[in-house]
Amino acid sequence: MAQSVDSHVITSEQKDTYLGEETFIQGCVKAEGPFGCNAQVSGALVHMPRTQSADVPLWVGPKARIIGTIIAKRVVIHGRVEGEIYASEHVRISNYGHVTGKVFCKGLQLDYGGVLNGESTTHMKNLDELIEKKLQKILKIKK
Repeated sequence: MAQSVDSHVITSEQKDTYLGEETFIQGCVKAEGPFGCNAQVSGALVHMPRTQSADVPLWVGPKARIIGTIIAKRVVIHGRVEGEIYASEHVRISNYGHVTGKVFCKGLQLDYGGVLNGESTTHMKNLDELIEKKLQKILKIKK
C-alpha cells in the first residue's frame, strides 16, 4: 500500500486524475480534483482544486517527464520537469526530482539530491497576477 497523501505519495486509488507511466500527452491537462502524473507530457499541467478534499499538491511522479508549464497551488516533483512551474503556494523538489527551467512560487523546498537547473523566484508581490496571466494564456481565456 502506498504512503499517505501527507508524505506526498499518491496512488491511482487516491486521486480523481492519474496519468500513468505509459501515457503520452501533447497539450493541456486541467484537473479540479486530486491530480497525479507519472506520464510524459508535452504542454501544460493545470491543477485547480475546487473542494477541500481535492486541495492536495499536484504530484509529479518519479517516472514523469514534463516538458512545458505547470500551474498549481502546490507541487511536489519526484520526476523530471523542463519548463516553467507556477505555484501560488509552494514547490517541493524531492531527492529524485529534477527541474530545468524557472520556478515561481511563495516557497521552495529543494531536498538533498534534488536538482534545480535554472531560476527560482519566491515571494513575488505580483505572483497571483503572473499566475492568472499565464493561466489565461494556456487556457485561452479572454477577459
